[in-house]
Amino acid sequence: MIETDAARIRRPLLAALYTDAMLLADDTRAHIEHPDEQGDGRLDPLGRVLLSCEQLRMTTRLMIVLAWLLAWRAIDAGEMDENARPRLEAMPLPDIAALAGFPDQARALIDDGIALYRRAAFLDEAMARTPAVSPALVMQRRLAAAL
Repeated sequence: MIETDAARIRRPLLAALYTDAMLLADDTRAHIEHPDEQGDGRLDPLGRVLLSCEQLRMTTRLMIVLAWLLAWRAIDAGEMDENARPRLEAMPLPDIAALAGFPDQARALIDDGIALYRRAAFLDEAMARTPAVSPALVMQRRLAAAL
């Protein structure tokens, strides 16, 4: 498989983002599994419901970023056509007023998730501006490599 310049540039960026996403997913899972250790249990009933809703958004944001990253890995591995570029799905931002009552660690995880999503969105926009590889150019490169 012929590697394009764009693939050589994006591969380490996507790998770093993937590592950060997996670490954040693990931290988020630990936080959700042990709410009393994180101070979440001290919230009033409405606060717990708001936190649960935000945790769903948080995990959804992470899964969307991870699915997007895995699709790009498949493209780089030649398992998917680059012309079928995945686009990152838009996600609503959390309710800032609701965040104020959350424990510090929950707010930090939410902020980290938003920052991760924004990094992915920045890469998504940059890669969308990069023209897709022409099938004719791919064939020319294969011929040049073979000769």
